[in-house]
Amino acid sequence: LLGLLALPHAAFAQSTDAVIVGIVSDGTGAAAVGAAVTAVNDATGVSREGLTNETGAYRIGPLVPGTYTLTTKLNGFKTKVQKEVSLQTGAVLKIDFALEVGSVSESIEVTGAAPMLQTQETSVGGVITTSQLQRIPVNGRNYTRLLVLMPGTSDVRRSQGRGDLSGTQMVSVNGQRTQDNNYTMDGVDNNMMFMNSPGGSPPMDAIQEFRVATGNSAEYGRSAGANVNVSIKSGTRDLHGSAYWFVRNDKFDANELFANRQGRGKVPFRQNQYGIAIGGPVVIPKVYQGREKTFWFLGWEGFRMRRGQTAQSTVPTAEMRNGDFTGVGRNIYDPLTGQLDAQGRIVRQLFPGNRIPAARINPGMKAIADRLLPLPNRAGLVNNFLQTEGQGIDRDMTVLRVDHTFSEKDVIWGRMLEQRVGQQVPAASSMFVSENRYDVRNYGFGWNHIFSPSTVMELKYGYNSPNNPGCPVFRNGITRAGILEAGGVSIFDKEALCDTLPNFSAQGYLGAGGGGGETIRDKNHQTS
Repeated sequence: LLGLLALPHAAFAQSTDAVIVGIVSDGTGAAAVGAAVTAVNDATGVSREGLTNETGAYRIGPLVPGTYTLTTKLNGFKTKVQKEVSLQTGAVLKIDFALEVGSVSESIEVTGAAPMLQTQETSVGGVITTSQLQRIPVNGRNYTRLLVLMPGTSDVRRSQGRGDLSGTQMVSVNGQRTQDNNYTMDGVDNNMMFMNSPGGSPPMDAIQEFRVATGNSAEYGRSAGANVNVSIKSGTRDLHGSAYWFVRNDKFDANELFANRQGRGKVPFRQNQYGIAIGGPVVIPKVYQGREKTFWFLGWEGFRMRRGQTAQSTVPTAEMRNGDFTGVGRNIYDPLTGQLDAQGRIVRQLFPGNRIPAARINPGMKAIADRLLPLPNRAGLVNNFLQTEGQGIDRDMTVLRVDHTFSEKDVIWGRMLEQRVGQQVPAASSMFVSENRYDVRNYGFGWNHIFSPSTVMELKYGYNSPNNPGCPVFRNGITRAGILEAGGVSIFDKEALCDTLPNFSAQGYLGAGGGGGETIRDKNHQTS
C-alpha cells in the first residue's frame, strides 16, 4: 500500500502524474548546490519546490499534467524563469538551468517553449493533447478512436478481434492483438476483462490528455501492446466551462443509392450528443477560500442514437411448414426408404408430389418453428422476409474530480466515473432483439507526500467495475421454458443464461432460436 521512490529520476508506476528533473549549474559549469527550483501550475497557482543536491540535480514531482512556470533562485545569481513548460501525462521532463552571476532580485525570463525531449525513461509513444481532443472531429466522440493517430497502430480487424464495446475502438499496436493493450484512468485500472477491451469511456471534454506508450519498463507490465493512460481534467483557480450539442439527422441526408434502386425511402437516423464540462475552485463565501488549494471538475454527457436497420432473409412459407414443397425446385426424399443399389449406393424414394405427409411431421418441431420463425412478408420463395427496425443506443456518463493541496508536500485527489450504456440491436428475425448493457463504475483516490527531494510516497486506491451482458430479449411472450414445453423437449433445463432458446437452421434459410451471451460483472480493487 505504501510506495517509496528513492531514485531522483524514477517515474511513478501506472501514474498520470509528471516529473521535472534537471541540473542547475553556475557560469563556470560547476554544480549550483542548494538552488531552489519552483514549479507553479499556471492554471491553479499551486506550487511545488525542489532543491539541488551536491551534484546540482533537482527533482520536482509528482505534478499534475499541464503548463508550468519554473523559477530558479540562488544567492549570488540572477533569478532564472522558464515559462510555458508543458508537462504531459506520465512525462519525466529534463530541464537544465545555467545561472548567471548577479543579484537574486534580477530576473532572466526565457519565453521560448521548453524542450520536450524526454531522456529519463525508455518508453516510446505519444500524447493526444487537450487541443487535439477539442479540435479533431470524432464520430461519436469516443477517445479510443484517436488511438490510430499514434505511430505503429492499426484498426484493421483480424482473428480474435472481439471486444469493441460501448463505442470503443480496438487498436493493434506494433503488430500485437487488439486485446493486448492496458487501459488506465488517472493510473487506475480501466479494463473490461472480457476480451480485455477499454472499460469506462469518459467524455472527451473531461479528458486533459492521454498517453499511448510502448516499450515500457517492467513496472507497467501486464500487456504486450500499449499502455493507454487517460488523465482526467482537474479544476483551476478560475471558473471555466463549456456546453455542447452535436446532432445528426436523416433530414439533412440524401437517400442511399441502393435504397433508391429498391424504391425505399431514407432510413430513419437520429443521433444527439450533448453535455457540459465545468471546473473551478471550491469557494464558500465567508466560510472557505480554496482558490489555490481546492479544485473541482464535473463533466456530464448524454448520447441518444436511433437508426433503422434493414435485414433481408429467406424464411419457410406456410405451405412448407405443413410439408408442401411443390415449386421449391428441390426433390424431397423419404429418409426411411433407403436401399442399396447395385453399386452400393443408398437410394431413397421421393415423397409423392414433393409433399411430406402430415403424420410424418413432428408436432413439437413444427410448434417451435412456428413460434421462432416469422412468416414471409414478401412474395417469392427467396429473400421473402424484410425486417426493418431501429437500433438504439442510450449513453450517460458522469465524471467528477476533486483535488486538494494541503501544502507543497501533501496533495490528495479523488475521482469518480459513472457510465450507463444501453444498446438494442435488432435481429434479422422479428422474434427477438439483442439487448446489451455496458455500465461502468470507476473510482480513484490518491495521496502524494514528499519526504525529501529524492523520496516521494504515492498512495493510491482504485475500484473498477465494468458490466458486460449480451442477452436477447424475446418477443410475443416467447420464453425458453415455453418453447421447450411446446416442443415436448425434456432433456434440457428450462432455465439457462440469457434464456437461450433451441437453435436450428436449414441451409439457405433464416435460423431460429439461439441467443445467450456473457453476463460478467468485474469488481477489481487496486492499491499501490
